[in-house]
Amino acid sequence: MKNGFTLVELLAVLIILTIVSLITVPIISNSIEDSKKESFEVGISHLIVALQNDQATDDFQSRSYTFPLTPASTLKMEGDTSDWEGTALIDEDGKIEINIYSNGYCASKEKTDFETTIEKKSKTACLE
Repeated sequence: MKNGFTLVELLAVLIILTIVSLITVPIISNSIEDSKKESFEVGISHLIVALQNDQATDDFQSRSYTFPLTPASTLKMEGDTSDWEGTALIDEDGKIEINIYSNGYCASKEKTDFETTIEKKSKTACLE
């Protein structure tokens, strides 16, 4: 009677573990990347609401904000924006312009656009 495993049995287990990791690692990586993008999208939608609220409480004056926000900023919004870079502004008519970069994603919206575009870009390309 033998105690232990043969070399073939150990190699078979290693091959099975390798195949399982080759399948699961890309799935987990994509899931993490999707979560980062969705988090940024939610943050940008909160930013738009915060801009509209801030403008409404200030007699509809035009406002411009540079990110990262300073502690003295009057913009009140939920979420962490400490890793955001760029600008957001709202004019007297309520038209919003956004150009913000965070973690490989760029959020951009011109005053004439109805939707905010979020895409993967370099920081340089985003903040031009």
